[in-house]
Amino acid sequence: MLSAVPAWADGDFYVVAVGSGVGTKITSLPYTIDKPGFYYLTGNLTCTSGNGITINVTGVTIDLMGFSLDGKGVSQTGINNGVGWGNLEVRNGTLVGWNAGFLGGPSNRAINLRVENCNTGIDVSAASLVKGCMVVLRSVSSVKGIGCGGVITGNTVVIGEGVGIYGSGTISGNDVVSSNIGIKSDEDSSIIGNRINGTNYGLYLGKESAYSAKFLVTQNTASSYSTPFHSTPSAIVVNVNNAGF
Repeated sequence: MLSAVPAWADGDFYVVAVGSGVGTKITSLPYTIDKPGFYYLTGNLTCTSGNGITINVTGVTIDLMGFSLDGKGVSQTGINNGVGWGNLEVRNGTLVGWNAGFLGGPSNRAINLRVENCNTGIDVSAASLVKGCMVVLRSVSSVKGIGCGGVITGNTVVIGEGVGIYGSGTISGNDVVSSNIGIKSDEDSSIIGNRINGTNYGLYLGKESAYSAKFLVTQNTASSYSTPFHSTPSAIVVNVNNAGF
């Protein structure tokens, strides 16, 4: 039987030390994953050209084990699933110094990640999960902190410009600071218990068209925004028990 010993790595990430023969160790960047399975780090890695890790298959778990992938300012992506392979999970570590931290697809999961000093943080699509992540980005216009269609919960996003969270589905319990838009959604969503602070729009809901998206907005707090709440004429909004709107 394999034994797993709990351990602490860099920062506040709780990891489990895996035994020999369990999964595939990533020891250098750039790295391409062509087979499904479990992949992990045992130390901080640096990349000076290309994407850090590229995904070419479905069914992959990457555990950064509390360590970091450092792009040193390259104009590529830390973890790139831009083709949109499903059932990808990335967890427990830091992505720093990339153009984009993690670009994913449908049914992807980003859990307990830190994304720092990038232009875009985490961007995944339908039926995905972003949970317990910290995203602190560069002050660049049109930045997206977290983009997700599915569940966005328990994250912290701090950006100078752009959109803190852009998503649909369930957006709950997040802390967002943005000088432009805190949370933006243009499809059916439940937006619950978020704390947003900034200078322009707190919540921006709906499309500038006849598309009638439905929104439940409750138990949120907005502060410092010139326009705490904005919805397009086509949006159908139930807006209850919010503070600062």
